[in-house]
Amino acid sequence: MRIQIGWFTTLQGNMKLINNDTAYELVGGGKATGDVVMEDVFRGKPVVSIADKALYGNNKITSFTVGKNVQSIGEKAFGKCLVLTSVTIPEGVTAIGDSAFQSCKALTSVVLPDSVTAITPYMFAYCRALTNLTMGRYVASIGEYAFDNCEALVSMTHTGAENVGTKVIIPDSVQVIGGYAFSDCTSIAALDTGAGVRVIGPYAFSSCRALTDLKLGQNVLQIDSYAFARCSALTTVSIPDNIRILGEAAFYNCTMLSDVSLGTGLTSIARFVFAETAILKNAEDMLVIDGWLIELLDRSITKLSLTEDVYGIANYAAAYCENLEQANFKGVKYVGVAALAQNPKLYRISFDDALLELGDYALYGCKFLELVSLGNSIRSIGNYAFMDCSKLENTVTIPESVTYIGTRAFRGPAAYSAISIMTGGVIYMGNWAVDYQMSLGGAFSGSDGAVILQEGTRGIASYAFSQKPIRSITMPD
Repeated sequence: MRIQIGWFTTLQGNMKLINNDTAYELVGGGKATGDVVMEDVFRGKPVVSIADKALYGNNKITSFTVGKNVQSIGEKAFGKCLVLTSVTIPEGVTAIGDSAFQSCKALTSVVLPDSVTAITPYMFAYCRALTNLTMGRYVASIGEYAFDNCEALVSMTHTGAENVGTKVIIPDSVQVIGGYAFSDCTSIAALDTGAGVRVIGPYAFSSCRALTDLKLGQNVLQIDSYAFARCSALTTVSIPDNIRILGEAAFYNCTMLSDVSLGTGLTSIARFVFAETAILKNAEDMLVIDGWLIELLDRSITKLSLTEDVYGIANYAAAYCENLEQANFKGVKYVGVAALAQNPKLYRISFDDALLELGDYALYGCKFLELVSLGNSIRSIGNYAFMDCSKLENTVTIPESVTYIGTRAFRGPAAYSAISIMTGGVIYMGNWAVDYQMSLGGAFSGSDGAVILQEGTRGIASYAFSQKPIRSITMPD
């Protein structure tokens, strides 16, 4: 039996005039108990909103039907309503605030109308009894921690969709899934991220320990750090061709993961992506998956050569190899962050014309590196890529294909002083101005702070002259 609660009785005094006294807002729960149905009108004026924390901590209301004139539900409006089992939200509600139903631990099922277009942060976090949810068809984003620790959640779909049973299907309208959005949803067994999602945020589905069936949508571009970490039942992952970036530890500690396929669109794989997985533990000298060197397991090697079918080196994949002296790569397009960093004996490295991008810190701290060949197609050299390569002189050929050199990419070679004296304080690598040492420039020219770039200078690296007291700069055509 549903009880109609009149505003003149138990909720009297819990309304506030708003909008120039043309409408009311519910600001409290008063003495309401049991099943509550909001009236649409109070004292002849529509009730258009529920205020922040209006019913926060109410432990008497078991169900709540929102009035048909309500357009917004405030932050924490129903937060910690520990005995609330159901809520009915009518079409016309367009905004639901952060944490609106957080810690409603008895709430079991929710249907959101099409008028709700965003799932805000923490909206249903810690709703531990929530088993299924129906979203509107136009939800564009799911905020961070939105369903965090909804440990009973097994089903999600959108209005008008067919019954999906025990499966979470993200509506095609959703483009972003925020960080920790479904973290610790330990009952989700099957997940389809939908056709619209582009970014899966950090820790979005971490510790979904029942997840065995994962389908990634064809428009996902990026999977952020730890997004599926500790999904310990997951055995198979197929990365679609559209995905460009796999973030750090994206599948970390997915202990049963033994079958992985990588799409052809990847340009960056961060470190620890498959750490503590079966596929890494079963590898021998190195883990190579579908054209990517994920990790060099034998760090005692002296020479590293990759066949032409390997086109990417993941972040840190071949770093900290104490005995590595030479590296020869054919067909490699992408070299990740610190991919070959801190190899103290490496003196020679060679790429062919396939190379397109050299990542940040790629060869950082390779103090004996002297011979470098970058091919003729490379487009970008990342921040600090050759920093502290102390033996590297101005012998690196920078191809005309390069359009970007990052911050301090070449800072630290022993040849710095001689180079800067010869060029008025400007540090050159090839035909790029990559740094500036003002004191040496002034000592040579007698005109501290006046910079003259030499003829043939093709580019200026990021931050090359930053925070230097330069009076003037002359650039060639």
